[in-house]
Amino acid sequence: MGHIDLDQSPTSRYLQIAEDLRARIAKGEFGPSGRLPTTRDLSRRLGVNRNTVVAAYAKLQEWGVVRPHVGRGTFAVSPGDPEPAPARSPARAAPPRPSSPWSGLFARTLDGRKVASLSALDPTGARRGGISFAGSFPAPDLLPAPALSRALARVLSAGPARALAYGPAQGFAPLREWIAADMTRRDMPTRAEEVLVTNGSQQAIDLVARAFTDPGDVVLLENPTYSGAISAFQSHGARLAGLPLDAEGIVPGALATASRGAAKRSRSTSARSGA
Repeated sequence: MGHIDLDQSPTSRYLQIAEDLRARIAKGEFGPSGRLPTTRDLSRRLGVNRNTVVAAYAKLQEWGVVRPHVGRGTFAVSPGDPEPAPARSPARAAPPRPSSPWSGLFARTLDGRKVASLSALDPTGARRGGISFAGSFPAPDLLPAPALSRALARVLSAGPARALAYGPAQGFAPLREWIAADMTRRDMPTRAEEVLVTNGSQQAIDLVARAFTDPGDVVLLENPTYSGAISAFQSHGARLAGLPLDAEGIVPGALATASRGAAKRSRSTSARSGA
């Protein structure tokens, strides 16, 4: 398979990849087997985030030109392949409606490489019997549904109006007070007004990126890391550098190497921009 040229057009990168692959499939470039490269291999060749390629493959599947096979890979659909049996319908099926061109309406900053890591996470975790390591899909039997149901009933019976109304933007006051007291006990003197309770880790990461990241800043992350963090920092213009891990966490000696590499890439990018 030849190189795919990705340009700076308004079309998101994952769509550029998908359109290029669709053209190659039509030409029969993937041989008799029709097997496409793995998402990991293609992302390395193109120098893009793997989730960008995942999004491209999902689009190809939506177009009906590829078919994924668990454990085997993704394969081009040839004209002779049998189509899935259509659902029974008493009336003639209506022609498919064209999809809306949403990608052409988004800002350039929402490039596919920045948003795909959240929007195109492997949906295996949502399927019955599957466990996905691409996103946060907890095992259903570990969810505290009975305890949560009892707690919800208790709160609603005690004060339904207060429970269902908007609360303080900083978070539930008693919870913030408890967190501040706990941090103070751990030799980190904290006041309740210094505590902010978010609606999950993704909001917290985005707030950190907004507060501390300027376009072009280097952010060092564990490799592998949470794909939501990649999306958050890249959406604010940060350049990411992965740090290798061992059994005890980040390898200390990798910090200097990653920093020097990021600085070198920054100088190279600046030189090309100046040219």
